[in-house]
Amino acid sequence: MLKPSLCLAALLCFSPLSMADAPSEEASQAAYTLMEQTDMKGIFDQAMQDSLEQQLAVNPALVPYKDVMEQFFNDYVSFESIKPRLAALYASRFSADELNTLTDFYSTDTGRKAMELMPELMQEGASIGQTQVMAHQDELQRMLLERKAELSASAQQ
Repeated sequence: MLKPSLCLAALLCFSPLSMADAPSEEASQAAYTLMEQTDMKGIFDQAMQDSLEQQLAVNPALVPYKDVMEQFFNDYVSFESIKPRLAALYASRFSADELNTLTDFYSTDTGRKAMELMPELMQEGASIGQTQVMAHQDELQRMLLERKAELSASAQQ
């Protein structure tokens, strides 16, 4: 089974943007500038490599196919292959002015720090959520059993 981040990357590549959502040239250019300022290529490449490594760790049977998987992703899901679609995605969600504001922000020390810390913060945030779920796992199980009983009772009526 592929990691969600690999699936997300694949979906980004193959999800159509309708012509009605075609962004302005100014917004498209601003999106490319933002991607360059934030080193989106480096981030994307690292995320793809990390995701592949995680997949191999979880499913060691895939290790002999690592080179095949890398070749596939390099051919079909490389940053360069999806860059125009990512730019169109950003330009369809943000105006040129908003993209320029983001670029300006990520040009600051605070913006660079935010970009640097974001993966760590997201990972730690997910861990906090997982800890909360585990701490209340018994409650979730009780709630699910109650719902199962309700559904069973209503099916018998």
